[in-house]
Amino acid sequence: MEKLNAITLSLFAALLISPAWAEEETFDTNFMFGGLKGEKVSRYQIDSTKPMAGVYEMDVYVNKEWRGTYEVNIQDDPDSTCISPDLIASLGIKFTPQSTTVENECIALKTVVHGGSVSYDTAAFNLYLSVPQAYVLEYEAGYASPEAWDRGINAFYTSYYASEYYSHYKKRR
Repeated sequence: MEKLNAITLSLFAALLISPAWAEEETFDTNFMFGGLKGEKVSRYQIDSTKPMAGVYEMDVYVNKEWRGTYEVNIQDDPDSTCISPDLIASLGIKFTPQSTTVENECIALKTVVHGGSVSYDTAAFNLYLSVPQAYVLEYEAGYASPEAWDRGINAFYTSYYASEYYSHYKKRR
């Protein structure tokens, strides 16, 4: 009898512990004007290390050194994101394009970093490129290329100060 209770108890526990299978979460947009019924929630879940496709103005860091703010066109698959040869030169990365490369052609970031790594920080709009030192042009600390210079604003300032003092009194008789 005890053996039967142990088997029954173990079968009952196995049924309770078995994984639950459910459909993918959906978001009912019927309460919204013009909503779509049964929209999948996973479409709107964003991974902070892989940004959504689009053109972003990002601060680009090469080996943790800021190189400037540039527009980066991120593809549907962030691993296939590419940049122009002009941008590669602006970042100070040594890159010898193949003979078939056209001036305006995009070059994959994986190729540009020469075996290094590419990571995104979508919250701060930063793109981090880790490139072996042999492929990086070295600049002095704090160097900013002339393309990154800001002309500032036109301003004119003037100031003046004037003071006068006059005192007159008569003697009393």
